Amino acid sequence: MRIELVEKYLNSKEFFQKLSLRLETIQRADEDPIARQNYLLNKWVVDPVDFINTFGVITDPRLPNYPVIPLFLFDYQEDVIYRLLDAELNGRDLLIEKVRDMGLSWIVIWYVLWRWLFTPSWSALLMSRKLDEVDKASSAKSKKPPTNSLFGKLRFAYRHLPPWLKSPNFRPRFHDTFAKFTHPDIGSVVEGETDNPDAILGRRYGMVIMDEMFAMTYWEEIWRNAADATRTRVGISTTVDSIQAKEFRDFMESKGQLISLDWRLNPFKDEIWYQKELERRANDPLGIQKNIGLSYNIDPRLAYYPEVVKAKVLDIDYDPNLDLYVSIDIGAQDYTAILWWQFKNPYFFVLEGFQAKNRDLKFYMPFLDPKYPLPENWKEIYPLESWQSVLNLVRSWKQPKRYFGEIAHFQRVMPTNTSVAMELYKWSEGRIKLEKNNKGNTHEARRRAVAEILPKTIFNRKSMFAKKCLDALANTKFKKIRESSTASKEALNKPVHDPRTADFRAAFENFAVNAHKIIRAERRKAWNYDSIGSLIK
Repeated sequence: MRIELVEKYLNSKEFFQKLSLRLETIQRADEDPIARQNYLLNKWVVDPVDFINTFGVITDPRLPNYPVIPLFLFDYQEDVIYRLLDAELNGRDLLIEKVRDMGLSWIVIWYVLWRWLFTPSWSALLMSRKLDEVDKASSAKSKKPPTNSLFGKLRFAYRHLPPWLKSPNFRPRFHDTFAKFTHPDIGSVVEGETDNPDAILGRRYGMVIMDEMFAMTYWEEIWRNAADATRTRVGISTTVDSIQAKEFRDFMESKGQLISLDWRLNPFKDEIWYQKELERRANDPLGIQKNIGLSYNIDPRLAYYPEVVKAKVLDIDYDPNLDLYVSIDIGAQDYTAILWWQFKNPYFFVLEGFQAKNRDLKFYMPFLDPKYPLPENWKEIYPLESWQSVLNLVRSWKQPKRYFGEIAHFQRVMPTNTSVAMELYKWSEGRIKLEKNNKGNTHEARRRAVAEILPKTIFNRKSMFAKKCLDALANTKFKKIRESSTASKEALNKPVHDPRTADFRAAFENFAVNAHKIIRAERRKAWNYDSIGSLIK
């Protein structure tokens, strides 16, 4: 946005008229308890827009001369507030796609505060990608908390209310704790959570709000699990390079549950701002689409696998007459990813996938080996519906014929002096014999192998994890290296490590560099192979 437009607005006659009316209203409520009660019952309790226009304040570090800025809603912001209220009252979901800098976080926080103040036993869950974006440990204790987290904004808003709107029994030590804000008189509560699939299990809320939803690793699982926790799910996000997110966005639009916030709605963004942004991003057309427009397209110049656009997404089913294959990537600190495959010349089918974090290797054994015994309390071990769904499905299939990993899975580690491959073989009683391609370990070899099979790969639309794998490949990008850089060829061919994409990408690569073994074994079509084992027609 243009800061000069903001400052012009803050010094305008229109702004001072609104501010004068606010101050007169608050002063009258201060001095006259009867008038205050009348305002509360007839205006502020029933109308969130009136409440925010009377009490709303924000802060912006780009405006150091205005530490506290009165908030008066623009038309598009009022529409968002009323749509949120309508969604809650009627038990509907809502997706809000937006460009950056639309002031949405603040107005959503003020809506949450309005509900928290006036609705007995109301509850909300605020979620975001990282813990610091939800709350910061220091902000819960500070008298002047930072406002770059959701709960930091909530505290800032509450502390700037008139004393007679606050609870006399509110004690920060007990009622304003880390990622939890409790009303001591009416029992309303706002809680916070970060991006993890079991965040909502066993809870109930009036509303679940997912900030920057499409940037979450587990957004689809959280959205699905939230259906049992609340009548109203709200997703808020800027656009991302995601086939899966675009598909979801179009679905919400078809149901009339989409709000799309274009930059033109913001009075602080005008044609001058737009032309400057175009000039600044002249060599980045997709950057213009994503940061100024609303685009889910993939930038082909930075895409590590541009061939991903040639892959297909279709409804496919397991074929018991075809062999089944598994590729894995075991993550020590990152996620572990598993993919189930079938091959019918000339197509490779990604039937299903799975992803989890911070679990030991035995946790994955029932997925990898359908003959591995399930513990009696398996539903407690695998509490998520998505996990149970995958487990039930893959255990109904026959034993996979081959398992593909990478060289790291064969390296022994101390103090056990054993490897992933050895452990899988032992626990499966010899049914899992992990394979690797010694010549498929370089970035270039893996990229070439994936590029060969992607145009002939079909991802199962019915599988959330299969689509996650496709998105991981679509979002894998080259590192941006300066032209003057003296980086090695290997460094130039290296993808950016992103924990949201790295593990499914690696699991796909582990299959790709071994795909020639399947084709040779099938002997259905003649292929030649180069020295690294990638496919050449």
